[in-house]
Amino acid sequence: MTFAMVVFASIGQILRIAHPNRWWFLALSLAAAAAAGWFVSSSYSPISGPTPLHKALEAYVELHGVDMLKWGTFFNRLRIVGIALLVAGSVATFLVEVKDAAELQEQLRGFKALFNSGSVFLLAAVLEVYALLRWPVLLAGADAVQTPLQTAAATMAGATGALATVVLMSVYIATTQVLRQQALASGIENKTIDELLSKFGFGDLASEQTLRIAQALLPLVPGFINVLK
Repeated sequence: MTFAMVVFASIGQILRIAHPNRWWFLALSLAAAAAAGWFVSSSYSPISGPTPLHKALEAYVELHGVDMLKWGTFFNRLRIVGIALLVAGSVATFLVEVKDAAELQEQLRGFKALFNSGSVFLLAAVLEVYALLRWPVLLAGADAVQTPLQTAAATMAGATGALATVVLMSVYIATTQVLRQQALASGIENKTIDELLSKFGFGDLASEQTLRIAQALLPLVPGFINVLK
């Protein structure tokens, strides 16, 4: 569900690009997302490679006859594809090159939907990583086995959350700053720009900045909490 929200919001932003460039950008974005999902998952998957964590997961999968590793690979690819589309939608937001206040408002409205759906999607992705890596703990009887598995799961969830936070902060800062510069270059008054940015929660007020930063930091929460346990 959260993945579908990101796809919908991203494609919505891409389709705002003028015809026929929108179709080239959409095709390129989908191809890049698919390639990233296929290649990156095999290189950076938390369930790939001859690591102790991978061996433990593989052992429990074979012992209990479940397909957790296959599902893990699927969700890992889904996560990478979602991140790629989030970035593509953010880039498309300022490729439109706003010319007036009405266009700026439409782009900010679309980017708000994309950013909100992206933060929820990446939080769900981090929770999925933690759940995938932690489930053998329920089957491991000895504390000597449970503790390393819990620590590894929390660490990987924290690393995934850090990556998600970097992505969210990057698209937030880059997109809003480029949109502001485009609007100024088009002759839109600075007061109008500030009002529109504030309307969609991207203004310079401390409360608005705090909300957006909190959204960007949200994927860090699961790993951070479990590391402290």
